[in-house]
Amino acid sequence: MVVDDLKMEAYGQRFERVFAYIEQQQEEPLSVEELSRVAHFSKVHLKDGPCRQNLVAQGRKGRRERQPRPDCNGPKNEIEWRSNRLYRRHSTRKENLMETQEMMEIYQKVATPGTPHRLLASMAGSWNTVGRFWMEPGKPAVESSGRSEQKMILDGRFLQQDYNGDMMGTPFSGIGFTGYDNHTEKYVSTWMDTMGTAIMVFEGTASADGRTITQTGRYDDPVQGPMEWRSMTRVVDDNTLEMEMYATGKSGKEEQMMEITYTRAKTGETVKH
Repeated sequence: MVVDDLKMEAYGQRFERVFAYIEQQQEEPLSVEELSRVAHFSKVHLKDGPCRQNLVAQGRKGRRERQPRPDCNGPKNEIEWRSNRLYRRHSTRKENLMETQEMMEIYQKVATPGTPHRLLASMAGSWNTVGRFWMEPGKPAVESSGRSEQKMILDGRFLQQDYNGDMMGTPFSGIGFTGYDNHTEKYVSTWMDTMGTAIMVFEGTASADGRTITQTGRYDDPVQGPMEWRSMTRVVDDNTLEMEMYATGKSGKEEQMMEITYTRAKTGETVKH
């Protein structure tokens, strides 16, 4: 019994050499004669049997469609199956290289800043802000002032905003990031501030003239429950930005929550707060 096991192990090792050889010779033409020399088998072992098929034709130069693993017994059928699998995974080095180049071109294209990113870049700079905030529908707005430092980061791909001001007499700070996803063709923004621990996420598009960005987001407010938010950022001119925020709660009616006007600080001017 031990002798038979040793024979089977040695028999299997011969086929493993063939498998490894096929892996290494992805582009070179192979023949049954060559593989029989590698395994130290006769050609009959590799070519004839219950599942009679040509190993090289099926594995290296054969059909491209997915081949099922043979149901027949015997290591020679395992070779056929592995050859087919290798062909599907690695057609040729040249084809793989072309696929890699095409993939890199696609990734490079979606990673390259374009016109939408230039719009974001126009918002970079130091800004004085004046805002109005509605805490409750029908109640007078609360006014607030602040400063905003905005800059493009990651080689002109994203706009970062650092905001500092006050909210109902309490110091208020926030950080936001806005980018344009070339793949989805949408503007995506995140916002976080000292009034909570959530990260707000907004997504949307620009108007036909490209000067107004409208985005929407959702948030489960701890008091009012699930809410839908809509923001509008408008480039009025080179020195003026306007931002509006609306929310829709349980009532289903959209209410304005805030409006902020950004005025670019003049060169050498200290940003007011």
